[in-house]
Amino acid sequence: MMGEERMAGGNPETTSGIDVKGLRRDILREDEYDWLLSKDFEIYPSDEPVTKAVLKEWYVHNPEFCTAYRYGESLAGVNITIPLSRIGWRGLVNGDLTEAQCSGGYIFDSGRDNEIGLHVYHIRKNIPINGFYRLALSSLGEMISGIRAKNQSLRVIGLSALCVTKMGIGLFFNRLNCRESAAVIDEHLVKRNGGLSITSAGYYQKLEKKLSEGYEYRHRCKMLLVYPNEASIIWSFIEP
Repeated sequence: MMGEERMAGGNPETTSGIDVKGLRRDILREDEYDWLLSKDFEIYPSDEPVTKAVLKEWYVHNPEFCTAYRYGESLAGVNITIPLSRIGWRGLVNGDLTEAQCSGGYIFDSGRDNEIGLHVYHIRKNIPINGFYRLALSSLGEMISGIRAKNQSLRVIGLSALCVTKMGIGLFFNRLNCRESAAVIDEHLVKRNGGLSITSAGYYQKLEKKLSEGYEYRHRCKMLLVYPNEASIIWSFIEP
């Protein structure tokens, strides 16, 4: 899920005195998992949330995809991407799997797979950095190149994200040209007394009932994705 929205390389950018060349790419530590999961739950209070055990399974082969950016000792931002096998990525974007169900054989293993699907689970910046999504994409491209150096037949079959905030939908839909495909998610975020909740509302009457109970409508969650043969600046950072 998209929390907020860069990427090392290129010309230095400075925002509020922060030079992005001073950012260090790292791996999110296990003692930081609780923070990540709490931030994700704040924007997507799922009945089936991802757990620390699931997070560990995502990165058993490629921990570098659990990316943290640090400025000194501060956590400046994260890009938490799930590296999925073909069957895992297809199952997720088609609505047959949830993020919490992605484990085991659904996770990419370079010793077994020559196709990888990238699913952005959570991207967030904790300090103001312009163009953070470009930093994230550039890093993903470097990671793919690193795997391809040993697995030369590797193909990227697509990139996706379950977008649950207006900022996330704006980034993936408007800037990255990701679109809804097989799975059109019937989950709507509503808010009451400062707290978010998810409601499935295939019929307007169900949603109308929530609104009559004092909930404020936010937006519908969207599984957005793009394939390598589709136009997107993603493929200028990641070689499919």
